[in-house]
Parts: sequence; structure tokens; C-alpha cells
Amino acid sequence: MNIKKSQKSEVMSEKGNGETGKRGNKRKKSPAHRFSDSPIHSRLIFILGGARSGKSVYALKLAESIVGKRLYLATAEALDDEMAERIKKHKRGRGNNWTTIEEPVKIADVIAKDKKHDVILLDCITIW
Repeated sequence: MNIKKSQKSEVMSEKGNGETGKRGNKRKKSPAHRFSDSPIHSRLIFILGGARSGKSVYALKLAESIVGKRLYLATAEALDDEMAERIKKHKRGRGNNWTTIEEPVKIADVIAKDKKHDVILLDCITIW
């Protein structure tokens, strides 16, 4: 693959590795930097990847880089010990800067009724 220098920066950025400055030093940017100059005020960002690949951590970092009130819409149910532990881990990772609604089925209703949050992170559509 033949990639120009300007394209290399974008590829590195897409992978979350930051961009290379004029002198070759790396400066880290938030995942949302690509959207900061966008005139669009409403966005839908779809993140996908394999099981336990870091999608939720990436989505949290992206959402936390956006100013405003945040809603974490969780579809998972603790139907076994493993899932209960995974849910606890996710809750710890979010901290207290989120409102959490656990809704395994009627996610469209929750989203349609919500008027007070600027960011809604839906986790996980596969489980839903």
C-alpha cells in the first residue's frame, strides 16, 4: 500500500495513536478531534469490533471528550456471574460522571423520551 505523508497521519489518528507534528513528535488527541470543527450538532457514531476488544473503553473516552451531560444506556442483564462481574467493571470504569439507565429491550423509547442529555452511549447493541 502506498500512503502519502498526509494520509499516514490520518491512519495513525484513526488507530488512536495520535498524529505526528512537523518535528516528528507525537501529540495525543482525543478520539473526538475529528468532529470538533464539524458544523453538525447531532452525530451518531457507531463503534464495532470483536468481543472484549476495547469498544466500550474507546466509546467512553470519545463520549467524555464531548462537553455535556452523559447518559449510559446499558442493555446487558446480569443473568450469570460472569456478566454480573463485567457489568460491575463497566460501572467502575464510568465513574460518577454518567447517568445510567439499564434497559434491555425498549432502548428506542428511552432515547426518544430523553431530552436532558447531550451524549447517549448505548452499550451494547449485540446484547440488545
